[in-house]
Amino acid sequence: MLLVAFLTGYGSTNAKDLLSAGTQSPDTQHLIGAEQGDSEFLIKLAFNKHVEYFKSEMYRRLEKDNDGNSDTYVLYDVQMHLQNAIIYADAQGDNEKLGELLELCLIPFESQHMTDGKWLNNRHGLIGVEVDLCIAQYFSFLTRVLSACQRHGVAAELSDETFQIVTSHIDGWLAKRVNRKRVSDRHLFFVQSALQLYDYTKNTGRTIQNIEFWKQYVEDYMSKSITPKWEVVGQTHEGKTYDCWMLDRTGWAGYRDNDYAGHGSEITKSSSDTDPNAMFWTDGTIKQKKKTLTKVGTDISHARRFNWFFETVKRFGKPFGVSISDEALEGWANNLALRVSRGTVDDPRFTVFSDGVDGWYRVGYSGRKHFGYTSGDMDIHFVASSYGIFGVYNSRIHDWMKAWASKNRTALDGYHGGYALDYYSSMEINIKKPLKGIN
Repeated sequence: MLLVAFLTGYGSTNAKDLLSAGTQSPDTQHLIGAEQGDSEFLIKLAFNKHVEYFKSEMYRRLEKDNDGNSDTYVLYDVQMHLQNAIIYADAQGDNEKLGELLELCLIPFESQHMTDGKWLNNRHGLIGVEVDLCIAQYFSFLTRVLSACQRHGVAAELSDETFQIVTSHIDGWLAKRVNRKRVSDRHLFFVQSALQLYDYTKNTGRTIQNIEFWKQYVEDYMSKSITPKWEVVGQTHEGKTYDCWMLDRTGWAGYRDNDYAGHGSEITKSSSDTDPNAMFWTDGTIKQKKKTLTKVGTDISHARRFNWFFETVKRFGKPFGVSISDEALEGWANNLALRVSRGTVDDPRFTVFSDGVDGWYRVGYSGRKHFGYTSGDMDIHFVASSYGIFGVYNSRIHDWMKAWASKNRTALDGYHGGYALDYYSSMEINIKKPLKGIN
């Protein structure tokens, strides 16, 4: 049995913090109110709003400070909130959207973003692998845009300098030692980039100098880093047992964000010096003792990356000799539908972690007081992300997403049209269907 795949996104917005109906823009009120309307129109409305926002953000955040540094974290944000859009536009053959995304994703390569020949110095306080992560995520978006534009006839020629920047970054990361103890998000994105950039080069006359090394690396990564990290459990639902596939339940030993994952809803998100079940003292510092788990999945915000990774491997893996079976994808969908999706259609919710564990995450993150994610706080990152892609394997995912959105109607107003874009587009993407130009 050939198995595959993996990780996912930061996101600090909680459903409880989202805007009220009175503060919604007219466009968003139209989106929410037209839930049963034309999904293509709804996606277009949200797409236009979100792309314009990120065009502005790219130029604002990549502008150099007095030391010649820029905020490279914007690369992370763009990929997290527009990856669904490129998959959707690719599947639809929407050249207008593809052209808009191409224009956006080439902004970082404009000459003003070079400093003494170095591309994108960083001022966000990120160092080392954190900068690599931002670039890795961005390249997975960029290479998908290039691949789609090339196959659909949208002019997408890169300069030699830009092509060299991209290939050299991929070369550099693939040469690094791989930690096989857990699934590395950075490697995931560079694997996606390798598969998609190769597809782009097939019709452009360009060659990747180290392509044989790339192919061997990807094959090794799938067989040694992904396949061993699957765990399958049976879940009974309405008298029938389903195989639920979970990825990378290693818990990332020593990962401080998971220090309180073993606490559940018995611990309240309150601050008290007298209540033994409060997570925080009155001053906002952490009251409860750490409670780690030997096995726990990735939180559902970051685990959205798995969905994009699976989609890329399924559609672009053949030239590299890798694939992911429908059995694995259906198993992953069953996990999302039956373990992560909880409650009822009248009271839907989603667990904090991607294996059905509903513990605490990032308590006291970065020294913040009164801070931590618990049951219900991460729901928006399931509903408005990439999980809807797997509704074609288990429709209960869509049922729960729609039910939650119906009960939290102001939630899709978040992130400058991004939540609405992800919500509607993810439910329209069918990864079982072939893409134009992909065998």
